[in-house]
Amino acid sequence: MPKINTYNYVFPLLTGSPPTEDRKAAIVSTVVGSSFCLYENYFLTAAHVLKEILEYEWFGVGYIKDGTSDWTFANIVNYESFDDLDIALIEVDISNIKNLEKLNWHMETLDMGMDIIAVGYPYALETRLNLLSIRGFKGNIVSASRTALLTSHPRAYELDFQCPRGLSGAPLMRSKDFSVCRMIVGNSKSMMLVFSDKEVTREGKSEKIVERYESMSLGLAIEGTEILKIKSNLMSHDIGHLVSDY
Repeated sequence: MPKINTYNYVFPLLTGSPPTEDRKAAIVSTVVGSSFCLYENYFLTAAHVLKEILEYEWFGVGYIKDGTSDWTFANIVNYESFDDLDIALIEVDISNIKNLEKLNWHMETLDMGMDIIAVGYPYALETRLNLLSIRGFKGNIVSASRTALLTSHPRAYELDFQCPRGLSGAPLMRSKDFSVCRMIVGNSKSMMLVFSDKEVTREGKSEKIVERYESMSLGLAIEGTEILKIKSNLMSHDIGHLVSDY
């Protein structure tokens, strides 16, 4: 497996306070989700992440200042949301991000059992130590199907690990070469009735039904072809056309 500096490829969406003349580092109060560079200064994240971060007074894309270990913010200057896919496109002021790298895309179908990795910022903020950490999850593809969780019922992949809060918007990559194949949007949930009991009281004509369900929760990632066919007004292109250029 090749080695990459993931901080240059995957970026947190943060809320907090910007640096000041007296305080060089930004103050991070919340890590809402993850994002990664799609093309030039355009990033991808999940639509529900964008919706949440816009509720805060001050927010941005986090990055580490060159030559330091301090986190700071890059401003989001424009955005476009595709709620039926839970995908959002954000335009970012990258003028001060010195180590921005783009991931290549892999569009071939993923087979069940294929090794994949998701890298992002779930529960990333440790306030007691004033640290912000990136995390990676390695696993396999469980299934490929359409999901009923989104209104357009896009094709999606289930993963054999759960995707915690903050990982939404992260790229799902092939382990062998870190090429992007999908984007994390959350978790699927399947339920199955495993026990049912009915109790009837004849005199009072009352009825009590007890049902017990088991559930299974798996990580969920939107199929790459669903993302790349999006036609963006913000970029004046369909996303696939721009991605194929590099």
